[in-house]
Amino acid sequence: MTLSIYDAAEQAPEHPFLIQGPARVSFSRAKTLAEQAVSLLQEQGLDLGQSGAAWDRPLPALEGRNDLSTTVALCAFFTWGRPVLLLPPRFTEPEKRALLDRVAPTLVVDPSGAPLGTSAKVSAPPTHAEESPAALVPTSGSTGTPKLVVLSRRAFLASAKASAKNLGFLPDDRWLLSLSLAHIGGLSILTRCLLARRTVVLLEDTSLSRPGAQELARTIDAQRVTLLSLVPAQLSQLLDLEPVWNPPDFLRAALVGGAPAPPALLERAAERGWPVLTTYGLTEACSQVATQGYGTVNRGDQGCGYPLPGVEVRVLNGSIQVRGPTLFSGYYVGQNQADTSIQAVDPGELTEGQWFETSDLGELDSLGRLWVHGRSDDVIVTGGEKFHPAEVERFLEQHPAVRRACVFGIPDPTWGQVVAAALECHPDRPALDMQELLERCSRDLASFKRPRRVALVDVALVPGSDQVDRKRTAERASARLKLQSE
Repeated sequence: MTLSIYDAAEQAPEHPFLIQGPARVSFSRAKTLAEQAVSLLQEQGLDLGQSGAAWDRPLPALEGRNDLSTTVALCAFFTWGRPVLLLPPRFTEPEKRALLDRVAPTLVVDPSGAPLGTSAKVSAPPTHAEESPAALVPTSGSTGTPKLVVLSRRAFLASAKASAKNLGFLPDDRWLLSLSLAHIGGLSILTRCLLARRTVVLLEDTSLSRPGAQELARTIDAQRVTLLSLVPAQLSQLLDLEPVWNPPDFLRAALVGGAPAPPALLERAAERGWPVLTTYGLTEACSQVATQGYGTVNRGDQGCGYPLPGVEVRVLNGSIQVRGPTLFSGYYVGQNQADTSIQAVDPGELTEGQWFETSDLGELDSLGRLWVHGRSDDVIVTGGEKFHPAEVERFLEQHPAVRRACVFGIPDPTWGQVVAAALECHPDRPALDMQELLERCSRDLASFKRPRRVALVDVALVPGSDQVDRKRTAERASARLKLQSE
């Protein structure tokens, strides 16, 4: 199996590949659309020629929208061997610009507008080495600066094989893509189905949208979805639908990950007969690391399940480490005129023996199942989205009335965590206009990064330094947090 749409079209020409509403695109048709997308992208200035190293030409960037034109463009990049930087659609323009500035020179491509009724003349795609990069996927690390994870074709292939050994594939499988293509949880659905020659049902990312639950349920019913991936917030919203909605019999698995699923939520799903499978993964491991066994029932007593075939997991001093062919190639660190093919990627994060130390704490039980206990850093996980509070703190401290800011997550049964902020104001400046500050947040921060509860308190500092003591500040602010309007 390969990531080439040419190979998929040859092996399963008439099998449906992409479904969006009434639109149906077979693998054969997707091949034609990919050729047309290549022609359009070349008109926009993208060189798809194969000469030179992967990093010695402008890197294409693509907003990861869940629509036909974007998925077809991704298939074109996979097929012709150009690594692509994925931009999260929920990011504001300043946040997207910050990513693009780190990967300059980039070419932001627009895949819409391809001449769908005509054929395109493009060069046939060559064969690509498994270690060649396929995508740069942004994530948030413990430093507060999003990292750009370089994922190879080998990693996508190994990840898809490991997932399939647990779930398997049936001839009529349809996997609902309701998570953003700019994150590995969504992108891996596309690559799994491309490699398995199965169907993807496209739906706008609804992971943080309460009204989206009704659309999720309608799509599952109407499109006969058999597999889907959810964050806990989506599962909670589906369970809360009125009138009560339960998935049809043809839905055989609902993978729940991106954040820890509360045991009470899993108990509710089990009581309703939902085919929920808890899972743990990370961008650096190209999605899943461990998943509950297919066909089992989890009432909060199985953790995240067993490591997938081919993926090794160990826990040292409470820290989860991962090894195997699904691991990333390194982090993209920018151009280097001396040797772009090597210095563009920094493999230094991989430990000796190729064990990668995650930022998560956990344990393996006596049966070998992985339990995740939380983050070893301060990353906030809300509705499956992850970010470091330092990024939002820097933003809040740009306000002239704010002297110091401390951002932290507080437990929430639906979202995992909600974002809270403790603000210390300058004593000799005009009083903080909270509504004006919230308007700034709405304009310049992605929705999942915006503080939902705010307290005006003195921020605690680590003794002997100017560093914020996040734990003590959160305790100090907890009784004074006030819910803020959207």
